[in-house]
Amino acid sequence: TLRAHQEVLVAAVSDLPKATSAVLTHLHTCLLHHAEEVSSAGARGIHSCFADLTVYPVEHWDQAWTSWVALSQQATAAEIPVSAKVATIVVEGLTELHSRSRAAGALAVNFPPPRLLQLFEVIDRFLRSRVADDTFCYPSKLQLAALGCFEGLPPFEDDSLYHSCFAHLLRYLPDRSLVHSCLRASTSGSSSSSGSLRA
Repeated sequence: TLRAHQEVLVAAVSDLPKATSAVLTHLHTCLLHHAEEVSSAGARGIHSCFADLTVYPVEHWDQAWTSWVALSQQATAAEIPVSAKVATIVVEGLTELHSRSRAAGALAVNFPPPRLLQLFEVIDRFLRSRVADDTFCYPSKLQLAALGCFEGLPPFEDDSLYHSCFAHLLRYLPDRSLVHSCLRASTSGSSSSSGSLRA
């Protein structure tokens, strides 16, 4: 997979944005592949395209979200398998990108409210799918990754996002006390919003 990425870059090296777009197109195909190894490489590859950036180029960021949304939709389609490992990589990667954006002061650009709602929808689909369950581990790694993501998102600029965020927590994640700990963590950002939801 890495060699294929290099070949794409070499072919389009005169136009770096075009090269990145071509790489993301290739990684999209990898991400949706039925083989876990290929899909995992696609997930990590997409994340790596943004790991060293402060503000994510709109065209490439939109491409990445198209891939993540497509994977979450695939997870809810019974006839197309999605690996729990890959879904977890995606959620953990998005959590890291959000955290980096906050540290760089770029949340308003990289994760405005509509993008956060899209993030909620992606995680929602993963948690509604079979990949969220683990026979040998409860809560599953994916559920814990989702909880970690939700816990790291507040404080929000738009108070209405608290209701969407915690509705997902209460609906899908396994331990109500963990949800409440997440609510407490958000208190410092918006005590009135999180307090009203704690009941």
